[in-house]
Amino acid sequence: MKIASREKHGHLSGDTKQPAITDPLYNKWRAENCQVKSWLFDAMTPNQMKRFIRYDTAMQVWDAIKKTYSDGFDEAKIYDLHKRSFTMKQNEAPIANYYSNLTEIFQELDQLSPINMKDPDDISSRQQEIERLRVYIFPAGLDNKFDQIRREILRMEPKPGLERAYSHVKRESNRQGTMSESATMPEATVLFTTNSRFPQGPRLQNINSSTADRFRNRPPMQCTKCGLKNHTIQAVMRLLAIQKDGLTEDERRNPAEHHSPPLSLLKMLAHLTMSQKP
Repeated sequence: MKIASREKHGHLSGDTKQPAITDPLYNKWRAENCQVKSWLFDAMTPNQMKRFIRYDTAMQVWDAIKKTYSDGFDEAKIYDLHKRSFTMKQNEAPIANYYSNLTEIFQELDQLSPINMKDPDDISSRQQEIERLRVYIFPAGLDNKFDQIRREILRMEPKPGLERAYSHVKRESNRQGTMSESATMPEATVLFTTNSRFPQGPRLQNINSSTADRFRNRPPMQCTKCGLKNHTIQAVMRLLAIQKDGLTEDERRNPAEHHSPPLSLLKMLAHLTMSQKP
């Protein structure tokens, strides 16, 4: 990458020819050749460098490297990459991770086995064949929950490219994630509100079903003062305290409009108040 970015790749491919020693450009070529050789040696260990340091040109060094490390190795590497691509499975991993790992293999294959064709039409046809094969490989490794989208991709006409197939699966993955979150909503929230005049004010309390059942099965309240149900003497005394603090005449006449305690309790309050008179 460093060599190509500095436009010195010709010293490795042979496109930059060595000029004659008497040529005015020879010194420039020699300086560039030494620079490219040093870049190659920088990527080697000391033991590796000993094998190639005797070569005069960067092209000779590069050819020796390819003979030493490429012959036979590339074929084994290509075989291993193809095997991994055909056997790779999602295994409940995020869809983005599975796709990234698979495309990394495809990119290595493109580097190790480039298309060696000359005619542009042949090159385009070969690229389409490779892309179509990869569109088959990608959905084959998906989890079973993507069976439906897998069938849809295989039925598409014209056949989608690899990136388009991934976008379809990604949308389906997002949809399934949203549905899963909706299915795991917490239990219903029960609201308990009290009159704003009471000391504790409005309350919001979450209770589960067992707590709700406990409230439903609890015996009804009964006043120990008058014997009537659905209120307690403590609640009545609280009302007495509120009345003592001062309610307007309008609030007492129209309790519902002013969010006062229920009218039944006010009547009970009046009853108890009358009973206290001599």
